[in-house]
Order: sequence, then C-alpha cells, then structure tokens
Amino acid sequence: MTTDAHDLARQLWHTIEPIHALTYFGNRTQEACEALGMRGFWMSYFACRAAPMGAVSAPTVAATFFNFNPVRVARAIPGAWGFASPEQVLTARFEAVGRTASDVLGPHPDVPDELLHLAATAAEGAACAGRPLAAANAAVDATGESAFVQLWQATTVLRESRGDGHIAALVDAELNGIEALVLFSACGGPPLPLFEASRGWSSEDFTRAQHGLMDRGILAADGTPSAEGKALHTHIEATTDRLASGPVLTLGSQRTVRFIELAQDLTDQIAASSLIPYPNPIGLPRG
Repeated sequence: MTTDAHDLARQLWHTIEPIHALTYFGNRTQEACEALGMRGFWMSYFACRAAPMGAVSAPTVAATFFNFNPVRVARAIPGAWGFASPEQVLTARFEAVGRTASDVLGPHPDVPDELLHLAATAAEGAACAGRPLAAANAAVDATGESAFVQLWQATTVLRESRGDGHIAALVDAELNGIEALVLFSACGGPPLPLFEASRGWSSEDFTRAQHGLMDRGILAADGTPSAEGKALHTHIEATTDRLASGPVLTLGSQRTVRFIELAQDLTDQIAASSLIPYPNPIGLPRG
C-alpha cells in the first residue's frame, strides 16, 4: 500500500463527504422523520444514521457514533423506534436525500453513469469487517432509487467505512470520544464551542478532558498540543487514511482520480449553495 493511495483516500473523502453530508445539514431529513411522528433534529439524525443497523440500543449508537454525549443519544434512542421501524426510517431517509438534492442541485441532478459505476465499485472495496456502520450500509439496497440517491448510498458506505476505521485509530490511541474532539480542535480542527453545540458535551466536560490530556502530556498547560500531541494527531490521521485505502486499491489510481473529477462538480455545487457551513463539526475543509 503506497503513500499515493493514502493521499488519494483523503482526497476522495474531501470530495464525497459533502455529497453524503448534505442531507444532515438540510431540513428534509427532520421533516421526513417528523412526518413519522418523531420529534426534533437529533432524533431524526440518530434514527436515520443508525437505521441500517436495525432497532439498536442507545449504548450501541453511542459506541458506533463515538464522540456524541451518550446522554444526547439516549434522549433519541430507543425512543425513535417507538415512532417508526428502521425500515420505515430508511424509506424516509431516501426520500429526504432526494428532496435535499432537488433543493440544492435542481430537480434532476446530473449523475453520469460513469460516476455511479465508479462509486458503486469503490463502495465494494470499502472495508466492512469490524466496521458496523459500513457493513450495515453496504447491505442497504438502493436499487430503483434515483441516480443521485444511489450515488449518495455508495458515498455513505465509503464515509462510514472511513469513519469506523477512524474510530479504531482513536481507540488504539487510547482516546475516548470527547478527548478525540479536544485533540482535533487543538490541532487546528473546529473550535470547541462548535463541538459543544453539535456533540452535546458541556464546557465543563471539555475542561475535564483537556486536563486529562494535559496529565498525559498530549496537551501543554495552555491547551495547545505538545510535540507528543501533534505526533499523535498526525499518526491518527495517517492511520485513518491507510485504513480507508481499500476503495483506492480496488479502483486503482487512475479510476480513483476519475471518480474524484466526476464527483467534484456535484461537490462544487453543494459548496456554492452554502448548505454546509465552515467550520463544521465533521471537520470538512472548504474547497
């Protein structure tokens, strides 16, 4: 496995993440879930993202999503399954994706057949062993859905496989969910108040996590990353790229570059819509 494959894995994530994430930043997902009887953004978010795994428990969602406050998760799960089954949620999820795409990209988003084929092939190369969100999404059948929804589902498999691998890297680094957020923020990621709002942790929670990382020598006394902390962050990101290289190896470099080129047009349109804010809690860079 080459450094080029690792670099391409990161470029691929930068390109496809906006395609996947647009549904969570628009309001169509919440609308679709509220039509099923659910309440509020977070119930719709946790239910839609977890639905491929079935009617799982709050601890399961907290573990697989990793850096959300389990208290926030427990307010939504398993209560969401009392309003709708995971199968109903998956149907609503596809409807919301299609409507969001129409809002952002127009009523008939242009998804070339070549792009759809490359995305599907890449998704087949995404690692699923030991990666529950990736495996669950790989089993979701989008046949019969619009071309954009099929593309979205393929990108979802890719990003959840990468995310599961990222969590494995964080666990190996002996970081829990909130410590991972603190280190990421200290190393140039989104500011902690953004994570406070989006992940459900309080400022006191973050202060305790910072002190814990200081005690381990990962953060300096002023909250900035130490040399050890910077090295650890670099190692985690490099490991994430390495563990996300399966799709690149499946496609090969040329077809991966072609995949990125074809997807970039959609990504640029999404960026131009301002639907996804910058900075954002997923750490996606601008452009």
